[in-house]
Amino acid sequence: MLKKKKIILATGCSFTDPNFKSMLKHLPDEQRSGWPLWPELLRRKIEKETGESYELINLARSGAGNDWVFDTCLDAISKHGNNIKTVLVGGTQWQRTQIIATGVNANPQIALKLRGEGKGDSFEAKNQTEDWQKWHNESVVQMWSKYSNEFAIKNVIYHNIRIMWTLLNICNNNNIKFIWNQLLAPISYIGHWRQLLEEAAVIPIEDMNIHDQAFQEPFLSDTILKSPYAKQLVKHKKQFYGFTWSHGKFWNLFDSRESPLVVLPPTIIDGKKQQDLHPNKLGQESIAEEKLKVYGNYLVKN
Repeated sequence: MLKKKKIILATGCSFTDPNFKSMLKHLPDEQRSGWPLWPELLRRKIEKETGESYELINLARSGAGNDWVFDTCLDAISKHGNNIKTVLVGGTQWQRTQIIATGVNANPQIALKLRGEGKGDSFEAKNQTEDWQKWHNESVVQMWSKYSNEFAIKNVIYHNIRIMWTLLNICNNNNIKFIWNQLLAPISYIGHWRQLLEEAAVIPIEDMNIHDQAFQEPFLSDTILKSPYAKQLVKHKKQFYGFTWSHGKFWNLFDSRESPLVVLPPTIIDGKKQQDLHPNKLGQESIAEEKLKVYGNYLVKN
């Protein structure tokens, strides 16, 4: 009987999704998608270094939150068991959630943006074809207008570090190599977040309950390090990339808007600014090269 290949499992959002395609339709197809993503590039390197053949199962989905990361990891581990050699997580934005009944991933930044674009027409948001989605987005906007504060963000942080802590322990206990690669900023940038809330304008901005400090890095790290999960996360900090308490930084596209590593830096088309801050071919290679520099020995050793 043929020996089954060992599996590299990857999951995350659009930065990790092999089916990603830029929504900028004016771009030629070859500039919208089609390049190998960082888990595939790592698989090739691992195979070259070990002389073994691996199967890559990439379950990442554009727009997904870490609920999706958690569910897909558990499903795959329960299905494939000890055939999984490595789990690669492309950490996404932490305010995203999953609507259990429908399987839809909900992004509050998108809900706020659509609400802003739909002013004056009862929030008939673009691309919203089902009433439940429209009213769900409306409730999300109203919620964040009143809960953009330390209470809510602490809850968001705890929800996500529970996911990180659980996956870390499941993988370590089953001798599975585990890397959490935090690619996106965990919490929204406060300037961008305030702008979205103001444009959505459910209530006047001065009546919104916004705590700027809750959206800034010190609050994130302080909340994590004061949590009951901190001891275990810090003990295994080498398995986490992109945090001040581990090493490295997330792939901060907001600091690299002119970068050749993004699908499309800002450009004016038909009088409107267009951009896509997803990593392009060079960007994916940059992510993989950095991970190889940090985790090369860990990924190839038995």
